[in-house]
Amino acid sequence: MTKYIRTGRDWFTAESAPEYKDCLPVGTYLLNYDQPRGFYLSEVEDFTLPAKTYGKEVGRHERIINTFLSRPAGTGVILAGEKGAGKTLLAKKVSIELARQYGMPTILINAPHCGDEFNQFIQSISQPAMILLDEFEKVYDDDAQASLLTVLDGTMQSKKLFMVAINEVYRMNQYMLNRPGRFFYIFNYAGVPEDVVREFLLDNLDDKSRIDSVVSYAQLFRNFTFDMLSAIVEEMNRYGESISEVLKYINVSMAHGGGDYYEILDVTFKNPPEWNLGWETESASAKRGGRKFNDGDLYNPLQDEVSQMVYYRHLDKDDGEVTTEYSYYRLTPDDIVKAEKGGLFTFETDDLVMRIGKKPPEDRRGIRGLLD
Repeated sequence: MTKYIRTGRDWFTAESAPEYKDCLPVGTYLLNYDQPRGFYLSEVEDFTLPAKTYGKEVGRHERIINTFLSRPAGTGVILAGEKGAGKTLLAKKVSIELARQYGMPTILINAPHCGDEFNQFIQSISQPAMILLDEFEKVYDDDAQASLLTVLDGTMQSKKLFMVAINEVYRMNQYMLNRPGRFFYIFNYAGVPEDVVREFLLDNLDDKSRIDSVVSYAQLFRNFTFDMLSAIVEEMNRYGESISEVLKYINVSMAHGGGDYYEILDVTFKNPPEWNLGWETESASAKRGGRKFNDGDLYNPLQDEVSQMVYYRHLDKDDGEVTTEYSYYRLTPDDIVKAEKGGLFTFETDDLVMRIGKKPPEDRRGIRGLLD
């Protein structure tokens, strides 16, 4: 059985001696390595949580812990999505509950440790434990990730819960995805939903009259995070300023990753020629791209200019036949005359009035029905 000896805040594995510990005391440890001692663990501060957490994601800790405890071998969990969206909060919650309820330690890895010596050290920890790898794709390159496959295969004699937090899941080794034997769960984190944003603002924003303006701004981002929200609220409270004022200085900008997918909801032509019979809604629905705004690419209402294709019904004066034609119209942020709750925008130019809205997620009810 592996035993441990403590030197200051560092713990080393060894064979046996009267002063050695049979197992790691419950706590949080950082994995270190140097020559000639090899791998060892250093005590670090245990995780803490804020007095109140927001959103339902943190509640996933119960499912993760129950599954981990019920499985005979190791279990892996991928937390994927934007930094500041809540991935680390969930990992902290799991660590705290495993320590509180089951006396399990947590081991943090923030360097690209891998290889046979690393595998042997992890396997030598015979007691159940949680192992957390944060910002995985920044710490482990492709080769280092490939070297981890063996230790993640769930063949260890002791139970380990591997939790990996990654911002860009496409940078993860292909042999880790769709491999539940290595990573049983994957939880994807997108933006903070409107109801959670509003709840946070009600609790934390001093000037409640400015809540709607912050909510509206948050809806412009596809992935608006708690990190961004808390910084905005902190600055608004500090200086008593509006969101438009604090955004002149704070490191949150639509120019850096803001945007969402939009579609055309309605078009009205202003003073059209007599051969233009109006927006062609049927063709817009049927033809590929007919309702797509900005060619279906991400669109930033406060930043982007768009050359937008618009279908209309065309009357041929000679034979009276009605056909579908299209023209391109330039739309800029200066042309926005109305912004509504839920990501709705209205443009007005000399030629037309156009209303757009955020594109809803793809409707997969038919597939879900087959799988229910």
